[in-house]
Amino acid sequence: HAWDVAARMETRMRVLKLLAGTNWGCRWASLRSLYVTYVMPVMMYCFGVWFQMLPKDNAGKEARKVLEDLHWNAALLISGCVAKSGKLPVLAEAGLTGLGFRATAAAGILLQRFIRWPNTPAGRVVAESTGLYGWLRVARAVCSQVGLYDLTHERLDGTACPPWGPPLPTIYLSTPMPTKRTDPDDVRLRAGLGAIARCPKGAATAYTDGSVVDGHGGAGVVIVPTADDGAPKVTMSRSAGPYCSSYRAEMSAVYTACEWFETALADEEVYTPRALNIFTDSLSLLTKLAGGPGGSREELEQKLWRTLWVLASKHDARITMQFIPSHCGIRGNEEADGAAKQGALMRSATVDYGSAKTCLKAWAREAWLREYGLQDAERHREATGGAPPQFPADFTRSDEVVISRLRTAQTALLRGYLQRVGPNRRAYSHNVKCPACEAPKLCRDHLLRECPKLVPRAGKYYDTAKPLAHLLTKCVGPVLKYLKDTGLLLWSKTGHYDPASHPDMTTSPPRHVTVPNVQLDAFA
Repeated sequence: HAWDVAARMETRMRVLKLLAGTNWGCRWASLRSLYVTYVMPVMMYCFGVWFQMLPKDNAGKEARKVLEDLHWNAALLISGCVAKSGKLPVLAEAGLTGLGFRATAAAGILLQRFIRWPNTPAGRVVAESTGLYGWLRVARAVCSQVGLYDLTHERLDGTACPPWGPPLPTIYLSTPMPTKRTDPDDVRLRAGLGAIARCPKGAATAYTDGSVVDGHGGAGVVIVPTADDGAPKVTMSRSAGPYCSSYRAEMSAVYTACEWFETALADEEVYTPRALNIFTDSLSLLTKLAGGPGGSREELEQKLWRTLWVLASKHDARITMQFIPSHCGIRGNEEADGAAKQGALMRSATVDYGSAKTCLKAWAREAWLREYGLQDAERHREATGGAPPQFPADFTRSDEVVISRLRTAQTALLRGYLQRVGPNRRAYSHNVKCPACEAPKLCRDHLLRECPKLVPRAGKYYDTAKPLAHLLTKCVGPVLKYLKDTGLLLWSKTGHYDPASHPDMTTSPPRHVTVPNVQLDAFA
């Protein structure tokens, strides 16, 4: 089976090879998405089971090696690095993890899914058996190490809500006045108040928010009844569970508001309007709900949809959900945020499948980073800390390759690479000097932070006092512009450096060069 998987992966990787170059091709994010969504699914189907059951003999080791080599070759194509960079740095540059940790996490995720199915299907029977064979032993060990065995497991709902039924709630995904997160608070406040004013009048109002504190989620709800109710404002806090995501905390808050509304409508002695306006700052949650009941079997999501259906069919209630900007001075949103933080302090022992899955994936990433820190990857670790690159939107494929190779210290800009495999390596084999100051020390720190002739120019692009890891993770745009404007990038390709052709960049260069009857872009 492993050899068949490797053959099918190699066939699909031909598409990746056709789109990945060093000076042309798709960008890093597109190549990684293609590999994760098109190539890796061939291997990931029941990966946590069959990879753990490969024999320990030479045949099993050879099968593992073939799969790991394919995984590493894909990382080379994604990052554009050279093979001499080493396996761990190249995987880190591609944003991937080792297959061993990924298989262990996949086994734990499969076990968590099996033990949550209702009505004891075959998978759950296997998961609860006393056998300690293969993947089950590994899955139980990793779940115990993470701490999932000490918690109560929220069951998966075996019957998903059908896509038909009562009408869906009215959902507004934007405000009447467009706004974004970077706008001033007063602009976002006006946009939020305009969104509130757009919703139906005479309805009960619920402000919801979710919060995560130290991995524990909390949901907060502030109910503002109508003037006809005469009822006081209600503030509720609820725990959303451990290992919780912000998305689940926000969903828990919306479900709490709908649950309160259903209870209020069922009490005939208390006057309750037949309409409820829910205001939340979670655009991702509203986007998911706007698509209707999907194939998710999470118990909380199914409870939310059932409650919405009961409100619409039994009580003839109208539900309106509106997105509002967060933390801009809207009183109800601020009070709901405080209630959510209080809910996060209420420790709960129930963990859902999505949170358990996220927790196991995070464990795989952290375990891989620990191995990465113990291996011979000092040069890459001191420059990046093991984090994948974050390229600006205006980077081309060649720009990304330049930064990735600089992060792995395998670039023609550095002495060690020039002496081994760089251009004109025979001429460089005895001595490689800095092209600006002719110092024999040619390394990343010297070129970016220490060269006496280049540092004054570098200071115009970034803060040279910052450590190397900061420059190659958060300042890659200014670093690349500095390498281009000083001629270092051209020198790395041709071996010729002319400081006279790259004067001090104190004034803006001309945007266009005019020649008879032709206008050329000087930087095309």
